[in-house]
Amino acid sequence: MQSKLLEEAELIWSEDAVKAGALTFWPRSMLQLTLPHKNPGNVPVWGRRSGDYYLVIEPGHYIDQDGRAQTHGFPYGSLPRLIFSYMNREAKRTKNPLISFGDSLAHFMNELGLGPYRTGGVNGNITRLRRQMAATLSSRISYGYAPNDMGEQRANRNIAEEYELWWDPKCLDQRSLYPNWVKLDERMYEEFMRHGIPVDMRALKALKRSPLALDLYSWATYRTHSLKGQLAVPWSALHKQFGAEYAQERNFVQKAKGELQKVQLVYPELKLNYERGRLILGESRSHIITKS
Repeated sequence: MQSKLLEEAELIWSEDAVKAGALTFWPRSMLQLTLPHKNPGNVPVWGRRSGDYYLVIEPGHYIDQDGRAQTHGFPYGSLPRLIFSYMNREAKRTKNPLISFGDSLAHFMNELGLGPYRTGGVNGNITRLRRQMAATLSSRISYGYAPNDMGEQRANRNIAEEYELWWDPKCLDQRSLYPNWVKLDERMYEEFMRHGIPVDMRALKALKRSPLALDLYSWATYRTHSLKGQLAVPWSALHKQFGAEYAQERNFVQKAKGELQKVQLVYPELKLNYERGRLILGESRSHIITKS
C-alpha cells in the first residue's frame, strides 16, 4: 500500500494540479467540523462539537415495498468526502446547481478513483458507492454556533433539492437509459461557489483509503495557503475538530501523525513539526497554484 502511494505521489510531484487538469475543491464547512469517519449506526441523528460550534446530521428516509420507513443511513468515511469534492468542482466549473454524474457508473467511479470496478458484494466498491450516494444526497446537515449556551445561530441545509440515480451495477460501462444527476439545494450551491477550497484531486484519490488523511490534507492545504511564519495548533483542538471517533486524545494523536506522513507524500512542501501537546505548521509553498 505504501509503494502504491509513492507511485501516485510521484505523478503529483511531476505536474501541478492546474496543468494536470486535477484541480478540484473541498467545501470549507467540512473543515470546521467533519463528517463521521465510521458508521454511526442505527441512531436518529449524529453530531459533534468543537468549542462553540457544532454539527448535526440527520439521515434521509424512504418507504420500502412493504410500506415501512427505512433510512438511507449516514454519509461517512471517504466516499462522501470524494462525492462532495466532485460536486463542488462541477458546480464551480459549470456555474450551475444541476450536476451530472456522467453517462455510466464506470465513468463516475473513475472520477472518484474507485477501482477495480467489478466489486459488487456487500462491501464492494459498487455497493458502498451506491449506498453512500443515497446517504449523502438525502441527508440534512445543520451547522450551529452556541457560545456558552446563551444563544444560538444555526444554518440548516439539505444537500440536494432533487436527484436521480439510475445506474445498473451489472452494466458498468453501458450508458444509462436515464441521466444521473443532482440539483443542489440553493444554499449548498452558494456555499460551494463562495467557499470551495482548491485541492488536488490526485491527492484525494491517493489518500482515499483514510477519511482522516483526506481531512488533514484539505485542512493543511487551506491553513498553509497564506500562512506567514508558524502556526501552533493544540492537539486537543484537532482532536475535537477531526477525531470524534477517538475517545482518547493520545490515540488520535498517534493516528493523526501516521496519516500526516501520508499527506506529506502527496504534499512534500508541507512543513510540520511536533512539540509537546501541539502540532506546528510551518510556512509552506502552496500546494495549489492558481491564477490570481
